[in-house]
Amino acid sequence: MQLGFGLHFSGLCDRKGLLAVDNCFLDFVACQDSALHAQILALRAQPASLSSAAYSHYLLALAPYVDVFLRQLFCLECADVDQACQRLTNLVAFRHHFVHVSQRLHQECEVDFEQLTTDLEQRIGSSLAAITEEQLMNYGLHCLQQADQDAMMALQRWCFLLPQDPSVPEEIKKWPLFWQPQRTSASQVTVHSDAAGLLSSAEALPLSRDDFSLIPSYWHQDRAMVHADYCKLCHDRNVDYCRSGFFKQKSDPSQGFRVSSAGKTLHGCPLDQKISEMHSLKQKHLSLAALAVIMVDNPFCAVTGHRICNDCRQSCIYQKQDPVDTPQVESRILRDVLDLPWGVEIYQLLLLWNPLKANGYVPGSPRKQHVLVMGMGPAGFALMHELWLQGVEVTGADGTQLEPWPWGDVTQPIRDYAQLAPSLEKRPPLGFGGVCEYGITVRWDKNLLSLVYLSFLRRRRCHLQGQCRFGGTVTVEDAWRLGFDHLALALGAGLPQALNVPNSLAGGMRQASDFLMALHMQGQYGDHLSQPMALSLPCLIIGAGLTAIDTATEAQAYYLHTVQLVALRLAKLRSLWSQSRIEQA
Repeated sequence: MQLGFGLHFSGLCDRKGLLAVDNCFLDFVACQDSALHAQILALRAQPASLSSAAYSHYLLALAPYVDVFLRQLFCLECADVDQACQRLTNLVAFRHHFVHVSQRLHQECEVDFEQLTTDLEQRIGSSLAAITEEQLMNYGLHCLQQADQDAMMALQRWCFLLPQDPSVPEEIKKWPLFWQPQRTSASQVTVHSDAAGLLSSAEALPLSRDDFSLIPSYWHQDRAMVHADYCKLCHDRNVDYCRSGFFKQKSDPSQGFRVSSAGKTLHGCPLDQKISEMHSLKQKHLSLAALAVIMVDNPFCAVTGHRICNDCRQSCIYQKQDPVDTPQVESRILRDVLDLPWGVEIYQLLLLWNPLKANGYVPGSPRKQHVLVMGMGPAGFALMHELWLQGVEVTGADGTQLEPWPWGDVTQPIRDYAQLAPSLEKRPPLGFGGVCEYGITVRWDKNLLSLVYLSFLRRRRCHLQGQCRFGGTVTVEDAWRLGFDHLALALGAGLPQALNVPNSLAGGMRQASDFLMALHMQGQYGDHLSQPMALSLPCLIIGAGLTAIDTATEAQAYYLHTVQLVALRLAKLRSLWSQSRIEQA
């Protein structure tokens, strides 16, 4: 695959090719902004030379060039992207001019909502029930362009009164166009995953399920943009608590962090991710730049997002009203990039090359050290990645079987992310990812884990070995005998813990981690198995943690699946055999 700037895809997985990409980027910036180019070279020579505030300013200056460079590198057509960006720009403009208005303005004058609605219907040429969000948005922007003060004032009053009027359909009230934060307590901020109320009734999460397909939970672009615009962008004032934590005393970490009324310590993002900067770039529709900023501190953002972490929401500067839902915005940014042509390759490239980083922007020179990392869960593969970036040869081993890549040659570029994203109930288990693979249910999109697996399969001086159990297949002495210089243990999360009660391993009893592993690692919910895993209801789940909850929901869905499978096979037998033969069998 030929890329822009005279580069080729085959060079994106080794240090030599990545250095060529970096040199092309430096030349690209030098042609656009010589002062910024000089600043890049100075920062790389002395990585600790900038303060936190200065580094944020540097990121926001350089990130837009990363966005343009990546678009040209992968020859992306901008027409469709620009059209979507224009719509989001119109959405934000409408909200700023017609929704974010002073309540005093409307309290001082009595207005008739019914009459305002009638006038609005006449102007738009459609009844309220038939008006679309797009129509209303375009009408408001037309009023702005024409500077029609009377129409603007009437629309502002209508938008203010709309949430309180019972005659307005609930579907309209839930448009992102009209969303306003509501007062809430700290405990609500912690508990509710959709405190913003932005999911319509049609998109509300189901209370039950009868299959193993993904439970949809990604926000639409409109909703993500509303929350990105809602962010106060406080990185330049050092009060971006979502990142650094909510201190008991402003700008004084020595006093410790505040504790919410729900008992949660508001320590902010555990990765120190540059959240405010991400929102700033998202507001400008620079999704590629925003993703690059995310990946400075969180290269494996594909396995975090709104279904995994929530610390930033809890520590948001808005503690008395709905917080900014940063995890949803982050997930939306990643999906927007992956949905682009060659989006998979853009993410893969930013894993290995990120010019926004002062250190480790390209992999280091090869070293002689060879490190064995036991355990391929999040801790294991994150450690492998950091060691590999430093030039160390790494081998990752896991007790589970690591399956071959099921989608063709790993060295070939992938144009569409949909190639790697089958329905979860049809996704082949890969064995990679530890607890992410077998311990997290359909509330999270496991297809994203395939992106990480692909990255390691492509790298040179990076090896993966399955069915290798530490303490059994390989011991500490074996590691030295095999020539490894260091041994890293990233194990433990998946070890079954026997209950300290009599008969905890009696017939009919099973460890929750064993059940989940058998279900997800062996594909027990597939129709191809001749003998499904035995399960009967009712069953008792002992415990109330995430593993227990996952086990309960999976057991319920798997039992129904088993009943359906038995019924299907019985119907096939009846079409082939007589009833008496079936009963004898």
